[in-house]
Amino acid sequence: MNQKSFNLIIARIVPIILIGLAGYVTWIVVVQICIDYLLRLSATASHARRPKAAIAILVIYFILLVFLIVCYFRLLQTVITNPGYVPRSSLWYQQQKQPKRTKGPPPNPSQEKPKKKTWHSHSRQPEYGEGAASSTGGSLYPDITAPASGLEAFYTKDVFVCQNDGRPIWCSTCLNWKPDRTHHCREVERCVRKMDHFCPWVGGIVSETNFKFFLQFVTYGTAYWIFVGIFMAIFVAEKRRAHEQLNIHWILALAFAILFGLFSAGMAGGTLQLVLINSTTVENLSRKTRVTYLAVHIPRPDTSGAPTSYRTITYPLKPQVPADEIPPQPAVAVSETTQNNTSTTPPTSTSPRTFAILATAPGRNPWDLGFQANFKEVMGYHFWDWFLPLKYSPCCTHSGGESDFPLGPIVDGLRKEAGISAMDGTEVDAPQYSPSRRRKRRRTRGSSDGDIRHDQSSGKGSEMRRGRKHRRRTRDFGF
Repeated sequence: MNQKSFNLIIARIVPIILIGLAGYVTWIVVVQICIDYLLRLSATASHARRPKAAIAILVIYFILLVFLIVCYFRLLQTVITNPGYVPRSSLWYQQQKQPKRTKGPPPNPSQEKPKKKTWHSHSRQPEYGEGAASSTGGSLYPDITAPASGLEAFYTKDVFVCQNDGRPIWCSTCLNWKPDRTHHCREVERCVRKMDHFCPWVGGIVSETNFKFFLQFVTYGTAYWIFVGIFMAIFVAEKRRAHEQLNIHWILALAFAILFGLFSAGMAGGTLQLVLINSTTVENLSRKTRVTYLAVHIPRPDTSGAPTSYRTITYPLKPQVPADEIPPQPAVAVSETTQNNTSTTPPTSTSPRTFAILATAPGRNPWDLGFQANFKEVMGYHFWDWFLPLKYSPCCTHSGGESDFPLGPIVDGLRKEAGISAMDGTEVDAPQYSPSRRRKRRRTRGSSDGDIRHDQSSGKGSEMRRGRKHRRRTRDFGF
């Protein structure tokens, strides 16, 4: 049995164990503590009946238990029915239908026909935020003859995550393009949107669809185990002071409360931190060094051929066909409307769209909206959504036209640095980085400052300027 199969088996068993553990602790609290110890006194009991304490413990305990159970079953339901998987492409299903080669002697390469490589004909799978260029500077997809389907979902957006050549990240296992913030999970062999981690405690993947429910579950679990640990520690200490025999069930309940309380508190704190910075466990592994490549739409591309500080890519992509195989194209008459660029036809999915390939600085998160906005993107925009496991996170909709996820100010800064038009249509001036101009401005500023100082000190500034002009004119004529 390999590690993958073992993890899947554990993920099916652990939820049953947790449900049984909650039932066992409930029996200890209700029967052993509230009924037998606080209400129904034995003949050797050294304390009085405490019905108020029993009622208070039962009320608080069952409130926390109900919230914990509801969150856990909501989490399990989402993990089973909507785990956030990216649909596999048709290429994957075609590959599964192909008969597998039986064991035998290897085929003769000279008898096989060479196959043309397509967009999915590579074996290496680039991970999140990784570029696709080879060591020689070429593309990871050489000899492309036909692009795989599914690119329309990317270039119809204004910003999407790409490789350093401008194409989306490709998964060689699922044979599809990875949407933004998608990671391939080895345990389930599927691409998962905004995957956080594979958790056997919840029976599967923690992703964008259940990240909110997972945080609610571990938060209520922390409160639940802390409450159980506090009153169990009080009653155990009371028993010891009275020199009475300790109940083994009490000791086990206290041990479980300490163990799972510390574990739940650690998980709740770590998950809340990821929510506040708008990140996941997978993304956080390389948070300080990761460089994210973004394809940013240019509303008005520069057709003058002037050099820019960024590379561009235009969609839809055209197949790279050898020149001798290109059929002759008929002449197309260009209308005056097209020449004047006054056509009012709305852009479609096949309309050319040019994107700038921009890279963030190492460790910068393009989806960081600030603590408050990050929290609401996961937990919900209303106060009651933060506590009730009913609605999905707002970040699961992907309905925005700009990108799959709301973008932070870092993307606006990248647009400004590149001189790309803002989303509202206003032009952003590109910064000028010309060393010769900077030196010229520095010399001009220094000379003018010196002239002013000479004018103020000795009144000889005008004579010095005339002398410089005379020397420059003499040098220009070769004297």
